Amino acid sequence: MASRAVVARFFSTEMHHGSVTPPDAIEMDGDEYDARADDVLDNLFDAVDQACEKDGSKISSVDLHDGGVLEVETDNGQTFVINKHEASKLLWYSSPVSGPGYFAPEMKDGKKWWSEALNASVFDQFSRDLREMGSTALPKFRSAEGQQQTFTLEAYAKPQLHAVKHQQDDVIGVLLGTSEDTVTEAVPLFHCGIVGSPVMKLGLSLVDAYCQKKELKVVALYTSAAKPTPVVRQMATALGKYSAVIIYCMQVRSKKVTMVGYSPD
Repeated sequence: MASRAVVARFFSTEMHHGSVTPPDAIEMDGDEYDARADDVLDNLFDAVDQACEKDGSKISSVDLHDGGVLEVETDNGQTFVINKHEASKLLWYSSPVSGPGYFAPEMKDGKKWWSEALNASVFDQFSRDLREMGSTALPKFRSAEGQQQTFTLEAYAKPQLHAVKHQQDDVIGVLLGTSEDTVTEAVPLFHCGIVGSPVMKLGLSLVDAYCQKKELKVVALYTSAAKPTPVVRQMATALGKYSAVIIYCMQVRSKKVTMVGYSPD
């Protein structure tokens, strides 16, 4: 069972004296830290939510509380807690398997949400601890940081116009190119909350035929949902024969569109 609570709750693993910030962590201001921490907690929530539905999962509930606190309870009553810690600008991690941990947003060598003590990212450590308990591992789905794609003007504008025109619905479309790092065309597909399997298959078959005719490939999906929805993830999986497609999520506020990339890996 998953829920996003509205009551602020704050946790820490245990009291420590002195700084726990790794010396090689990159310094950042509070706004950048908040944005990155909120993003990774959202991704972890989505991954745990998916894991709950898999056979062999020992996760009974997951809650993401206001204030940046992720609580995951297992079938035997044990609890994982991952929470923001504003003062240190770290993620604090409490595990019934590996104990406490602290993860920095970015290290000087480019590693993201990394613990030098555990020699792992927060995602990998959490997934490792779940496997240690005999549960299914987390499905990987992370922000596409470091991945860059070049857009033509038409390919960049068309998804945004699609999203602005249908602001009350979640729009979905595909982005095409000759290679993974170049997007040359955008094809709007759907602008409704529910997309049935037959309609999805028809849309993807038409895209497939067009790609073969134009010698293109699907390099990304776009949606106006705040986070990749199950339908979008299903489409990304179906399109895996082309490449590990990036998913761009657009948010429309007062006709201003922002795009954030995600990549299943």
